[in-house]
Amino acid sequence: MHSRKLPFAHNAAMQLPLLRHISTYRAHTPTPSRNIKFSSCRHLTFTRPRDTSHRATHSISQHLAKLNKEQIQAILSDPFGALQILAGPGTGKTLVMALRAAKLIKVDHIPPELIFLVTFGRSPAEELRTRLYGIIGQELTDRLNLGTIHGTCFRYVKGHKTPEVSLWTEGMHRRNIKHITMCHVSEEVLNESLVSNIQQAVARVKVYAGTHHSRLDFIYRSLRLEISYDTFERIILDHQETMKHSKALDFDDLVNECRELIDQKRWLFSGTQHILVDEFQDTNLAQYKLIRSIARVSKCGITVVGDPDQAIYGWRFADRENFQRMCADFPHTRVTNLELNYRSTPSILNLAHAVIAQDESRPSRTLHAFQACPAGPLPTLQQQLTIEEEANAIATRIQDMHGKSNGALGYGDFAILLRYHHWKQPFEDSLGRQGVPFQILPKLSFYTKDVVHDVLAYVFLAFSPQATPWLLRILDNASAIDSETVKNIQRLALVHKKTAMDIVRLMAYDASYKVNSYAQCQFQRLVVLLDYIKREGRNGALPSHILEYIIKHTNFTTYLKRRMRGYNFPQCWREIQILVHEARKFETSEVVAYSTFTPMDAYIHHVEELSKEAKMFDTQSVNIMTVHASKGLEFPVVFIPGVINGVYPRSKRRVEYEEDRRLLYVACTRPKAELHLTYPEYKDAEITRERAELSEFMDKVDPHLYQTLSN
Repeated sequence: MHSRKLPFAHNAAMQLPLLRHISTYRAHTPTPSRNIKFSSCRHLTFTRPRDTSHRATHSISQHLAKLNKEQIQAILSDPFGALQILAGPGTGKTLVMALRAAKLIKVDHIPPELIFLVTFGRSPAEELRTRLYGIIGQELTDRLNLGTIHGTCFRYVKGHKTPEVSLWTEGMHRRNIKHITMCHVSEEVLNESLVSNIQQAVARVKVYAGTHHSRLDFIYRSLRLEISYDTFERIILDHQETMKHSKALDFDDLVNECRELIDQKRWLFSGTQHILVDEFQDTNLAQYKLIRSIARVSKCGITVVGDPDQAIYGWRFADRENFQRMCADFPHTRVTNLELNYRSTPSILNLAHAVIAQDESRPSRTLHAFQACPAGPLPTLQQQLTIEEEANAIATRIQDMHGKSNGALGYGDFAILLRYHHWKQPFEDSLGRQGVPFQILPKLSFYTKDVVHDVLAYVFLAFSPQATPWLLRILDNASAIDSETVKNIQRLALVHKKTAMDIVRLMAYDASYKVNSYAQCQFQRLVVLLDYIKREGRNGALPSHILEYIIKHTNFTTYLKRRMRGYNFPQCWREIQILVHEARKFETSEVVAYSTFTPMDAYIHHVEELSKEAKMFDTQSVNIMTVHASKGLEFPVVFIPGVINGVYPRSKRRVEYEEDRRLLYVACTRPKAELHLTYPEYKDAEITRERAELSEFMDKVDPHLYQTLSN
C-alpha cells in the first residue's frame, strides 16, 4: 500500500498537523470521559462528595461565560415554554442540557423533584449526573427524576400500578417467542429470521398502539412470512398470554403501562414543572405520546435535545417525525440550533456536510468548526482489492501513525467503525498479526456471558418462578428433556393459565401428566434444587455457597464438557470459577455488611445492576465497533471501511436510504483530527468476484473535499 506521506514531527519545532490540532483542541475544550462504567447500588454508597450547591449559581455564571450565544439562549429560555434544541455533533449538547437543568433549579427555583430529566441510555444519564454534581452538587442532583425513559417508567409502574411486575430483557423476550413459535410451526419453517420478525411484530403492536400500524393484518402483510396469518396471530397472542401469567413486561409495555398510569392517577404527574428529554430523535411514537401526556396533564415546560440528522434507529421504530409532532402539539415551540462544532476540523466537517446535505428534504443547517480549530488534513479515500485488504491497509496505517507520533498518539486514539458487527473478523486478524492491541466495543458485562447465565438461571428462577425464559434456558440445556416435552409444557401452561414452572411442578409429582420417567426424575430434581436455593437464600446463605451447590448438584462440569465438546472448556470453566470468586468478594463488601436484605437478595440485585453495565474502555487499544455503537463517542483518528453501494446505502427504499445516509454522516462526525474512508474493488473476491461500487453518497461529494490515495 502506498499511503500519503504525513509530515510527522522529527523535533519539537515541527509538529504534525494532527498533533497540533489535538493540542489546540485539548487547550480549548475539556475532553469528555469515555468511561461508560458506573457504580451500582448507588443508594448504598457510604462516602459522599461534599455538597457544593451553595456555589451553584456562581458555577452556572462561570459556565455561561465560556459558551456561545446559541448555547446561552437555549439554557436561559423560558422555563414554562416548549423548546427544541437541535444540536449537531460535537456542539456541547450534554453541557447545555446539564446547565439548562441547573438553571431551572437554581435560577427559576423549581424543586428538583418536579423535574424529569430523561435519557435513552444509562451512560448518558450517568454523564449528566456527573456534570450536575459539579454544577449544583450531589444533594440537589439526586433529588432530580433523572434516568432512562424505561427506568423511570419501571419505577412508577412498579411503585404505583403493578408492584409484583418483573421486567424481561430482550434475550428473555426472544427465548419465549422462539419456544412458542416451536409449538406452532415445523422444524423446517422455524429459523432465526422468523423469530426476529415475530419479535419485531410484537414491538410494532405496542409502539403503534391505537393506530392502523398496530393492526396484526397490516403487520403480517408487511413482513411477508412463510406462515399463515392464523399461525402468526396465535403465536403473538400466546406470547402475550405467557407474559401476562408471568406478570412480566418488556420495554415497550413499560411505556404503555406508564401512559395508562397517567390516566388512572393524574395526581402523580400533575405537579411536574419541567421535562427535559435527551436524544429526542431516538424516541418512538409511544414514547413521544408518554412525554406529551405528562406535559399536558401538568401543563409544564418541556425541553427536548436532539438532531434529526443523527436519527439512525428507525429499525427500533425511532421516529424523527416527533420533532414535527411536538411543534404541532405545542404551537409556541421555540427552536434553537447549535451549529458550532468543538470536536472536528473544518476539513472533516466539510465532507460530512457534503454527505448529509444531499438530503434535500432536511431543513438547511450547517455545522461550523470552532474558530480555534486548525483546518486539518483532508479526509482520505482509498480503494483496496477486498475487505481483507482494507483491514490489512488500515492495520498498517495505524501501526505507522502510532510509531511516528513520538508518543502523542496512543492506540486508543484510533477507531474503526463498521457497518455490521460481523465484519469485525478480518480487522481482528490483521491487527493481531501486526501485534496491535484492539478491543471490540461495546464490551458487555461479565454477567451477560452465556455460561454465566447458565448457572445464574437457577438462582433467578428460584426467586422468580414466574420468569419462564429462565426455565426454558435450563430445559434447553438439559439433555434428558426433549423438545416435544418442552412444547407440551408451554401448551399446558397456556391452556390452564399457569406459568411453565407450575406445569413442571405438576409433571414432577402428578402421574396424570404423561411424561417419561427420566424426564419426570429430572423435573423432581429441579424442583428440589430450586426449593433448596430459595429456602437457604431466605435463611441467609451466602451467594458463593449457593452457586457452588448449583454447580455440584447439576453436574455442571459434565454439561459444560458436553456442550463445549472439549473446545474452549478451560476458558468457560475459568469463567465459572470467576463467578464464584466474585460472589465471595461481594459477600465481604459494605453493600452486604450494611444491607437490610439477605445476602442472596442483595447479590441478585447486584448482578442485575452489573448485567446492565458495559465495561470500561481500554485506552491502550484500537477501538473496533459498529457505527451505531459509536454514536456519542469521539476519537482523534477514525477509519470507515466498506463505503460501497449495498452498504451505504443498503436499500433503495426511501426511508432506509435516507437513514443509511445519516448513518454515514454520524460515522464521519466521530473524528477530531483525521478521517479515512476505504472501500473494496470486489464484494467477495473469493466467491462471486462481483465488483463493488463506491457509495453513491461519496460519489456525489465534491472530490476537492477529500484526497484520493492509491493502493
